Amino acid sequence: MKKHVNEPGDPLTDRQREVFDYIRLMAYAGLSPTLREIAAECYSGRSAYAAVRQCCEAISRKGYIKVRRGEDRGLVITEMGRRL
Repeated sequence: MKKHVNEPGDPLTDRQREVFDYIRLMAYAGLSPTLREIAAECYSGRSAYAAVRQCCEAISRKGYIKVRRGEDRGLVITEMGRRL
C-alpha cells in the first residue's frame, strides 16, 4: 500500500487547520508568526517546536502557505490559502 503524501489541495487536518487559522489571524494583524509563537499558542509539551515545524511543512506541501527558509517570520499565506 502506498503511503499518502500531502499534495496541493489536500484538506487540512484539524491540527493543521488550527495552526493555519493562527497564521492567518497573525497575518491579518500584519505579522507572520514565528514557529515558537505558534507552538506557544497551539501546542504544549517539550516537542512543540518540532511538531509545529512538521505541521507547517505539511500545510506548505498542501499549498496553503509558503515557508521562506532562513527567515524568522517567513510564513506566507498563498493564494490558495487566502481562498480557504
